[in-house]
Amino acid sequence: METIVEAIHYVMSNLRKGTHCPVCGKWCHADNRRFHKDMGVALVLIKLFFDKYRSSDWCHVENWLQQVSKMRAPGIDNDTMERFVGRLKSQRMREWSRLKHWDLLERRPVNPDEVVRGYWRITRLGVDFVNGRLRVPVRKWIFKDSVIDVSEELVSIHEILSGPGFTLEDLHNLVRP
Repeated sequence: METIVEAIHYVMSNLRKGTHCPVCGKWCHADNRRFHKDMGVALVLIKLFFDKYRSSDWCHVENWLQQVSKMRAPGIDNDTMERFVGRLKSQRMREWSRLKHWDLLERRPVNPDEVVRGYWRITRLGVDFVNGRLRVPVRKWIFKDSVIDVSEELVSIHEILSGPGFTLEDLHNLVRP
């Protein structure tokens, strides 16, 4: 490589499989992120927060998910509820912040003088996705917190929430506005 532009082009062209930077030798690799069921559940729960508390502009998601874990839905047996609460507390469920890469959530801008962080809100695209009016890419490739590529395959909220576990209706019954 003769120029920095060529080196940048080389690294960017090889991020999906990973490569060493020809300038500094650092390993560079894009994370392959899949939109999974727990992300869908989290997004629905965040939307339900705003349905329930219409006057709120922002949601402290960690606190809200803790509140939800203490709720009980009519018609849902204790075993199912316990499995759901276990999922809410799982490491994978904590990946909800990656919804920002699908433009379904946005983080509240942080004021340097503020101590409180962790506030998010659902975007218009997020509302459309939860309401079944939008499909999103199943996969995105992320490098340094930026999307560099997306899959052509799209998925809906109904496809994400299909299969065993909580359905969209169960989530609505759990958090009534």
